[in-house]
Amino acid sequence: MRLRPLLPFAIAAAVGAAGGALAARAAPGALAGPAPGALAGLLFAALARGRATSPGAGLTWGLGFAFVLWLAVPVGLGSVLGGGALVLGALVGHEALGLRSAARVGSG
Repeated sequence: MRLRPLLPFAIAAAVGAAGGALAARAAPGALAGPAPGALAGLLFAALARGRATSPGAGLTWGLGFAFVLWLAVPVGLGSVLGGGALVLGALVGHEALGLRSAARVGSG
């Protein structure tokens, strides 16, 4: 029985489940928890297996993968489920970023 090729997938699922559990404690939500985390870990292992040849490369690819998901999931799923076009600027208003509107800049 060859378990050696499945070891990276098992490790990725375990690390993803641990990260998902931590995310569920930090910010509870529908997509937070061990099961979605393990699924994300397995997806990452399947996509980056040949590219992540060392722990540092794996960390770099993992951070890049998380960044792409962070950008794609709210915008992509938001526009599909919301029924309309959703842009990234609609997710975070300028007030949340600490920016003032152009109308208020000259007034005070």
